[in-house]
Amino acid sequence: MPSPNNDPTVRLFVGGLPYKFTEGELLTLFAPFGRVTSLKIMHTPWGNSRGMGFVEFDSLESSTAAKKALHNHQVSAERTIIVDFAAPDPVFSPEGQQKRAEKQAKKEVRFARFNKSNASPNPDRDNPGPTVPFKRKPVFGQTRQSVYDGRTHHSNVGAKFAKRSRGK
Repeated sequence: MPSPNNDPTVRLFVGGLPYKFTEGELLTLFAPFGRVTSLKIMHTPWGNSRGMGFVEFDSLESSTAAKKALHNHQVSAERTIIVDFAAPDPVFSPEGQQKRAEKQAKKEVRFARFNKSNASPNPDRDNPGPTVPFKRKPVFGQTRQSVYDGRTHHSNVGAKFAKRSRGK
């Protein structure tokens, strides 16, 4: 089957990986062909492997040698990997940078109300007016003396009720 991306690049797509394959195992598989600059196995939002990944080399010769040697390479008894040239990472393209900046701006607008350093969209809630200092209730004036004694002298409030219910 011909490659959909005919022009060789330093970035390789690796498909058909075993689901328990780790990035360390992928690195040991591709390291003999040259210096690996980037390596990633794609995962689902739940953390499970998708069985595919990307490997990026520092030179074009390394990536072409790895593609020729590892395409249709059997990594386990039941799995054979597919290695093909991949398009450059879209995050680093000008369109990807612009899209990322737009998403960041939209996110900042959406979460501006949670950020304390930004101006608040509701100034009435943040500035309710002059604050009134807290006033303590008088201890003896409105509170009964027995309640005051019980609170200050660590008396057992439920002791007499406990004595009544023990015998039952």
